[in-house]
Amino acid sequence: MLMSKSSVTFTISAVLLLTLEILVLSLSVDAKSLVDTGSLSWGLANSGSILRWLIGSASAFFAFVLLFDKHHSLKAIHIKVASWYYWLFHCLVFVCLASLTLVVFRPATAVQEYLLWAWLFLSILTVASWLSLLFSLLDLFAFCKTNLRFLLLASLIGLFISLSVTFIELIFQPLTAFTLHTTGVLLSHFFVDVYVDSHNSLLALNDFIVHVSTACSGFEGLVIVLSLTSIFLIIQRRELIFPFSLLLLPIAAVLSLIFNIFRVALLMVMGEFISADIAIQGFHSVAGWIAAALVSFLIIFGFSSWKVFYLRGIKTVVTEHSYNSGDSGLSWAILVPFIVFLFITLVTQIFYQGFDYLYPIKTVIVIGLVVYFWKDYSLSLPKHYFEPILVGALVAVLWVFLVPNDPDYNQRFDLALNSMSNTVFWLWLILRLTGFWLLAPIIEELIFRCYIVARLSGKAVSIKNNLDFSLLSVIVSSVLFGFLHTHFLAGLLAGLLFMLVRYRSTNLSAPILAHVIANVGVSVWAMWTGFWIML
Repeated sequence: MLMSKSSVTFTISAVLLLTLEILVLSLSVDAKSLVDTGSLSWGLANSGSILRWLIGSASAFFAFVLLFDKHHSLKAIHIKVASWYYWLFHCLVFVCLASLTLVVFRPATAVQEYLLWAWLFLSILTVASWLSLLFSLLDLFAFCKTNLRFLLLASLIGLFISLSVTFIELIFQPLTAFTLHTTGVLLSHFFVDVYVDSHNSLLALNDFIVHVSTACSGFEGLVIVLSLTSIFLIIQRRELIFPFSLLLLPIAAVLSLIFNIFRVALLMVMGEFISADIAIQGFHSVAGWIAAALVSFLIIFGFSSWKVFYLRGIKTVVTEHSYNSGDSGLSWAILVPFIVFLFITLVTQIFYQGFDYLYPIKTVIVIGLVVYFWKDYSLSLPKHYFEPILVGALVAVLWVFLVPNDPDYNQRFDLALNSMSNTVFWLWLILRLTGFWLLAPIIEELIFRCYIVARLSGKAVSIKNNLDFSLLSVIVSSVLFGFLHTHFLAGLLAGLLFMLVRYRSTNLSAPILAHVIANVGVSVWAMWTGFWIML
């Protein structure tokens, strides 16, 4: 979909506006505080389940359309640039909704039924007015009517997702029991003193005892792996054979459960023979992410390359989708530093004891990889500086306002810095700032605003080009960028703004500059105020 720079700016601005509006409402609404005054108040009090149903249904619906719509009805929906009075109307409706929200959702206050209906009406009108900024509502209606069977099936899937989350304990309990007993059997093959207490969910190896809680059940890893596999299926929908490739989902689930059993077993061994603190505080959670990453790697680069899943061999697919001979080489030049960066981050977190002493190791190794691949990037200076610098400064301000302070973390950080000698302190600080100011902006922009956007858009990976606008790539890359950071909302907004800079430029160096300015601004604020949680 070819769009002008003004259209791209308009569309991303609309997405940013919606994100901010959701933030404002989320800070104002406490649905559980509603006094029961009828069926409508009960529905609003359970709005979390309804929202999960809507999000799950919408996600499933568009996944079905992308995968199975032979009529390409999605292409018939064109993004428009609405006039100023559309924006004004939407903003007025939202102001009315936000004002009424403060009245309706007052804690433990009885609300008249007509106010609840008015709030519901304004909510629907707000959504409809926002959609009218980007799309013709008649086109959307015709699109849904054309894909009515997908819409009905997606609604059922959304209902299943909502109910699954509501009754999550019904899933946790058998998974927890399965993990407990299977891990006990595995350990008993290598050690004599293994004890399993099913009633209290306790697992012991000699003197090291742990409680196998729901967090150890493997459910979180299962969700992550299935989500990543689903994204992969959508991205590679043109190369995969359906429905056979859907078998990758149960394969991913089984692998995730197996890896979780080995994770808990290694946790027991590490706690008994190495360090209980490292096992519980570091290895426990980090190993889950490593296991999820390994399973995803196996699915994407291993099982998915089997002939039963692909229309062609994976090498042929890469070659045919490379619009220039450097696409494959550039892809590896982008992926390798980022994967190594994530892997070292996860491994060093195992030994994290309140302060990241090992950060310089990551900086040195990944800088070496970036230097090695530097010729593949062919980065040049941006043509315009004002816009990236302005956006970078805006992201820094948003980050400062959105990231909550953590006095305990700041105190631990100060104590760790003060315990270092001058030489170690300056060496650590220089390498930490080098990673934060230069390394992170380069590798993150390469992966999120270059590689992921290209793959989601079905285009060749390129550093220098005018991007064809893709709403899917904007949303997915920004959401993934948010998940990469501890503070999701700040990361999401930053990703959207960096995406805006990328679409308005012809070179990846522009969003890299914006990212550098943002990180420098945040770090200066952190050092000036002592709010080290910002780093």
